[in-house]
Amino acid sequence: MQRIQYTYFGLDLGQRNDFSAIAVIDLVEDIGANRDPVTFELHRTFRFCLRGVHRFPLGTPYTKIPSLVRRCVAQPPPGHLGRQPQSALAVDAGGPGIPVVELIRGARLDCGTLPVFITSGGMGSLLPNGIYSVPRRELVSLLRLALEEQKLVFPAGMPLKDELAAEIAALQPSGAQSEHDDMAIAIALALWASTKRHPGILQL
Repeated sequence: MQRIQYTYFGLDLGQRNDFSAIAVIDLVEDIGANRDPVTFELHRTFRFCLRGVHRFPLGTPYTKIPSLVRRCVAQPPPGHLGRQPQSALAVDAGGPGIPVVELIRGARLDCGTLPVFITSGGMGSLLPNGIYSVPRRELVSLLRLALEEQKLVFPAGMPLKDELAAEIAALQPSGAQSEHDDMAIAIALALWASTKRHPGILQL
């Protein structure tokens, strides 16, 4: 048996010549038939199922982002019946991000919002106004860990799959790669959000 425990969104906001992208990941709990010999609880495992990544066209006005995000948040998981899972949205708050964060907060989406300053080094911390400071290397490490432990599952026939694979292959903790990284960072932000709601599933 399986059930969706939570849905995580990651929103990476690009500069003028960079794409913005949003990733949607469902945290799925698989409940097996076997029981733990000590606790007698059913064996449970978790995986992050990437529902998809949407890349916004270059030049998309930031004022349109909240309504586009609202559509993503309102869309239920495929085949899911009943009430939608709880959700959280991690938003890149660097560069033009703060005004967009305020617009998203004002839109009162049906999910928690976690603004993130992506930094070049140091330790992560919680800043005033509920903004998190997160080193880029931590985001990159979380994405690589999820892939290495095979906890991140990609959908069959996913659009932009080749472009995403190229982004992940070129991704650098320093941000020095020449390729776009919007989709990879959006996924990493969603995975980072999971460490705040479900710590222990991904541990660096």
